[in-house]
Amino acid sequence: MSPDFAARHPRLAELFGLDLRSLALFRALLGGILFWLSLGSLCDLSALYSDGGVLPRGWVMASDSPWRLSLYFLNGTALFSGLLLLVQVALAAMLALGWRTRLAAVLGFVLQASVVSRAPLAAGAADLLLTCLLFWSAFLPLGSRWSVDAALAARPPPPENLHVSWAGAGLLLQVLSVYFFSALLRSGPEWRGEGTALYYLLSLDGQATALGRWLLEAPGLLEVLTPALWWLSLLAAPLALLPLASRHGRALLLPLLALMQLLLLLSLRQGALPLLGLAGLAVLLGPGFWQWTAGRRPPAAGLRIYHDRDRPASLRNSLLLQQFLVLPQAQLGAAQDAPRARALLQANRSWVVIDIDDQAYLRWAALATLLRHSPLLSWLHRPAKLPAVERLGDRLHGWLAARPAGAARPGREIRWETPPGWQRVAAVFLVLILAWNATTVGWLPGAVQRLLAPPLQALRLDQSWGLDAPSPSRDGGWFVAAGRTAQGREIDLLRPRAAPDFSQAAVYGDGQRWQRLRDRLALDAYAAHRPYYARWLCRRWNAGPDEALSSVRLVHVLRPTPPPGGAATQPEQRILLQQECAARG
Repeated sequence: MSPDFAARHPRLAELFGLDLRSLALFRALLGGILFWLSLGSLCDLSALYSDGGVLPRGWVMASDSPWRLSLYFLNGTALFSGLLLLVQVALAAMLALGWRTRLAAVLGFVLQASVVSRAPLAAGAADLLLTCLLFWSAFLPLGSRWSVDAALAARPPPPENLHVSWAGAGLLLQVLSVYFFSALLRSGPEWRGEGTALYYLLSLDGQATALGRWLLEAPGLLEVLTPALWWLSLLAAPLALLPLASRHGRALLLPLLALMQLLLLLSLRQGALPLLGLAGLAVLLGPGFWQWTAGRRPPAAGLRIYHDRDRPASLRNSLLLQQFLVLPQAQLGAAQDAPRARALLQANRSWVVIDIDDQAYLRWAALATLLRHSPLLSWLHRPAKLPAVERLGDRLHGWLAARPAGAARPGREIRWETPPGWQRVAAVFLVLILAWNATTVGWLPGAVQRLLAPPLQALRLDQSWGLDAPSPSRDGGWFVAAGRTAQGREIDLLRPRAAPDFSQAAVYGDGQRWQRLRDRLALDAYAAHRPYYARWLCRRWNAGPDEALSSVRLVHVLRPTPPPGGAATQPEQRILLQQECAARG
């Protein structure tokens, strides 16, 4: 879009424009979620991302789409995969803090798409949504507000908060597409007529939290919540985008969608998906929200922050605090240029903050004062004023003040806006992704999806939001991996200290990735993957000191969910695979 697009088309700019402050909040949340998920992947390094694990590269590459690309396909060792995951953890931290933001977003997207393609059986909707959000982030100025980049750049970011671009429209439509297309795909009577979809979801073994189990005791409430969630998902995009409804529609829509995501987060074990849903809602926040948050705190216009000109780090720290505490109106200056601040600096070797009441603060108390005026972090003011915290903060300040001053560093040149050529690329992918989503609901023929498959599958942007569609599964159950040792002893390979128990649902506590993998192995479509999982179980056990394992039996215990108020059904065992283990070497 041209630079004067907002002036020529103010209504479209209002509909599809994004607030740079909202993008900054989205960046911090997205980086935090990526950091958390990347650390989780590190815990499963050898098992999921190396050739010695459950999914050898050769099998993944042969069984998945030929268009899939992944850096993990270059080398199958745990060391190589571990290095890639460590880089991804570092990039996530950079993205959250807004340091070299564009680089962090681009490389973060590449590595996230790679890790999803490396272990597709363990990937879920959250992994795919995270990949899509990172893709659009790579085209956007996420570091223009509240970031290390904005604080230390040689050229400040643009003062206008409104950002209008093809990538911005793409991110907005990506967030809304999840709600809209999932509602269209949820065509079963459990969602649209009976109101029993949430009941069936919460009844699946191991899916409900304590709140979810409590909701199961209130079927009448679930019958109201189910259609309410479906209609909210369907109407979210029209309310956000229709010209006559968007201005006030978003103000009504955002809290309702946030409550929906919180309900899902607290009642169902869905991993990071509700958290990503909340992060995505940040891009819908308009200027009215930020004006409201600013009005709730004491005005920052009269705040003065004085740094020590002879210590370049003091200026850098002041700039960073101004950014991350969201105090753009606070005045920055060198203490040596103000008589009062100069006297305080010389007497106390401390930076100085003077508030709107002309009260001066030093050391840790200066930071606590800035926290009190921060529209986002003011809740930290009271903890920061605790005597123990204040003593620790003063000691930290004294240690920093005693360090050598160091040399001044020039600000880094940053191009805040994405070049026009890359915006045209974003426009092309916006059309491609909308067309792909249209094929998932039958609005375009399947031939279009086959045509779009090469670029979108290569980048892991081939998306389908058929979450629990068209109806939630009524086939509850759980997975048991039973092993037999050479001496004839039966053991549960997922709970090695116990014997196999087929009578009650087992909760293994090894995370969402493993739960998804086992759920898929129970499906006939993934039967060819079962021997690889069984061989890995054999290798893992026989690598230890216990008696050798001679065979593995994979069992899916099926327990269909009865209708609301119906009698409980008896579980039945379904043997998925019985396999001999290789002799211990």
